Amino acid sequence: MAELTTKRKVMYALIPSAVVCALGFVAVEVYIRQTSAYGYVTPETLRSMTPDYQPAVFARQVIRQTPHRIVVNGEEQYRINAHGYRGREFSASKPEGKIRIMFYGGSSVFDADSPGDNDWPHRVERMLRSDGFTNVEVINAGVPGYSAAEAVGTLFAEGHLFAPDYVLLYDQWNDIKYFRSPKSLLREFVREDLGPDPRITYQNGVDRILSRTSQLYVRLRARYYTWKLQIGSEGARQGGDWGSEISETALRQYRLNMETFADIARNIGAVPILMLEARLVERDNTAQEKERISYDYVLLTHDALCTAFERQDKIIYDVGRQKNLHVIDATQQLSGRGEFFETSVHVNPTGSERLARLVADDLAKALRADVQK
Repeated sequence: MAELTTKRKVMYALIPSAVVCALGFVAVEVYIRQTSAYGYVTPETLRSMTPDYQPAVFARQVIRQTPHRIVVNGEEQYRINAHGYRGREFSASKPEGKIRIMFYGGSSVFDADSPGDNDWPHRVERMLRSDGFTNVEVINAGVPGYSAAEAVGTLFAEGHLFAPDYVLLYDQWNDIKYFRSPKSLLREFVREDLGPDPRITYQNGVDRILSRTSQLYVRLRARYYTWKLQIGSEGARQGGDWGSEISETALRQYRLNMETFADIARNIGAVPILMLEARLVERDNTAQEKERISYDYVLLTHDALCTAFERQDKIIYDVGRQKNLHVIDATQQLSGRGEFFETSVHVNPTGSERLARLVADDLAKALRADVQK
């Protein structure tokens, strides 16, 4: 009897605790559902918010050549066309009379923060058309995460098939991510096939049921996989401490990337144009601005990061002089101005509009000069 009484006491003590925990769980669940900026989220909806990638040879990954929509909060953010590029469909064979312009780079070219066809490369197209160049057609060949080396690879392995008249390269930040490494590009760019991203893929039947039932569970699983895989807004983070040394091997590779991009462009009959990438990063950044700079992806101190950009700028100008290339400097009007940026090099819609205007004005001069030749 004494033992039974003790069990009852324990049971009676646990019941209130269980009720409190259950009520707490329900309260958190309700709070998440009511305050979520993305509505009801599951791994399926998270998958619909990112492009569909597949492994590649000349780049670590490419966007799959299947038309699909990127949906956020139930609304279309932008489209991927049948060629695997952001934007509306275009003909693989360039229509007669068209002036085709292709923009290469990483996420700063892809411009995911500007919805619809408002990415800055397509804004450039509209601006040029309104300026009288009605036969201009722009292809946004930017792919999130791409370095300049991958832009070279995709121009070489596919871009030439679209017969572009002008190709522009706008890519510095993603290369700086490897500026501390003494490894060669061949050894640094090793693609690891990690299988489907667990953040957007159900792991088993139980995971599917729980994900479709509880928003708290979805948040907890997302945090777990983000921690386990060390994934952030720009992919997997590098491990290690911040440093201030920049690899001369990496700088030599970056110069070769610029030179090779220009050579390939000319070999296919296109006009190469290099661009200096606008960035939030400046030597006199405020503490608030520094909070938006992703140092954990480059593992460089602030001063070293500024030096890295400056070394790249010099390389771009040097290659431009040596190869008689046109260089568009996007840094003069935008860099260091926090009102134009979301993060390190990613412009907000206002910055996207300003960047497009700058590029369109510069390209208009080049187009007029070519017409007069």
